[in-house]
Amino acid sequence: MGCVRRPSLPALIRPASVLVLDEPVVGLDPPSQALLCEQLSERRRAGNAVLLTTHQMAFVDGLADRAVVLDEGSIESSCGKRDRRTQLPPPAGSA
Repeated sequence: MGCVRRPSLPALIRPASVLVLDEPVVGLDPPSQALLCEQLSERRRAGNAVLLTTHQMAFVDGLADRAVVLDEGSIESSCGKRDRRTQLPPPAGSA
């Protein structure tokens, strides 16, 4: 029987002006990813800053105002929400 990882949301419950999350969707099932996305969206609407790292561009697409792509520690590209589709490189393995 498999183990389902639930999002650890205590950090989202405590007051904070900035949330820093590293790969928050890794290992989460789709309903848990949706719950996390909803919680982060609520925090953004409340005026909190959310900084996260991820390889899951689809997850960030609905959340991020700005995206930065790093390659070996250097900024490869950076763009706002409107320009994301045309300015960011395609995900690895999609070509």
